[in-house]
Amino acid sequence: MLQLAGVTAPRPLTFDEAKGTLAESMKRERAQEALNLKATEVRNKIETEIKGGKAFAAAAEAAGVKAEDFPAFSPKEPKVEPANSGEIMQTASELNEGQLSTVVPTSDGSVIVFVTKRLPIDENKLKTDRGQLADALGNAQRTMLFQQWLRLRRAAAQLQTSFHG
Repeated sequence: MLQLAGVTAPRPLTFDEAKGTLAESMKRERAQEALNLKATEVRNKIETEIKGGKAFAAAAEAAGVKAEDFPAFSPKEPKVEPANSGEIMQTASELNEGQLSTVVPTSDGSVIVFVTKRLPIDENKLKTDRGQLADALGNAQRTMLFQQWLRLRRAAAQLQTSFHG
């Protein structure tokens, strides 16, 4: 249950009120820019090494980073570890075997995804799981549609929400 505690008329912040937030925002933006530049540089080095015939792990090492293996997954059996697994799985699902992703921003930095191999589909398992997959896809589509609708309605109402724990 929610209760409206009060309505505060909007007003612009004074410079002193906004200064701390602006400084922090600028620091974050500059740090993100520096991270993106470095990550793009590393990605380009890896791509050059791969084109030169090196395997992904060796190319990553030559670029000064460590390649980490991600376990096999499927939409029906997603992985929840490591913390950035959602971004990794989404990116991997959009790549072909042997393809290197662009730099993918994550909640704690960036990753570069390389698909080493795709496992073939088990036709027998697909037949038994088809109904569940269709239901899961339908649920995901309904959720995305609802989130889009809610975002548009909030924007139309000029509604800002904040939750305090």
